Amino acid sequence: MLLQVCVLLYNQWVLQNQGIGEGGVSLDYTLLDFGARADRIQVQRSLLQASELVFNDTHRKLIFAVTHAYYQLLLAAYLAYHFFEWRGLNSSVATCMITALSTTGSSRRKQILRVAGAITGGLLFAIAAEVFLLPQMDSVFGFTILFGAVTVFSAWFATSSPRLSYYGLQVAFAFYIVHLRAFSPERQL
Repeated sequence: MLLQVCVLLYNQWVLQNQGIGEGGVSLDYTLLDFGARADRIQVQRSLLQASELVFNDTHRKLIFAVTHAYYQLLLAAYLAYHFFEWRGLNSSVATCMITALSTTGSSRRKQILRVAGAITGGLLFAIAAEVFLLPQMDSVFGFTILFGAVTVFSAWFATSSPRLSYYGLQVAFAFYIVHLRAFSPERQL
């Protein structure tokens, strides 16, 4: 027996046929199938293995692309290091290794923070202080004030959000490398 009912589907009414009948349960169980289901089971296993192969192949391609990009960047840094014969450029190779993270975006952000921190700490604070401030200082007290100011600036960024903390670390690291190499003021840049 069929019953027709009007049903609201999205924004319009449609006519739906519903069957009315007696309910029942049927149980069909085979004690010995003599391999009748084995073919269906094997087909489903093959389909599952095929889908896993496609999934794994996609991951393999992604891992290869990321690894290839990383080694290209590392090779470019290494070639620039040897081409310019600049011993101070060896940090570019270390930058590629230190900033390698699980995703490209996080690696890129960490690389930007590392370079920005090195520029701020090395050029703006360290070299500028070396050229303009340290020639006027004649005691350890002046250097201690400069050292404390840069340390407070770096610590302020280092203890801020996780997105900027690496910047503060790099500012301090670049400043300390320039000024804490020896126990005397640096005479040559």
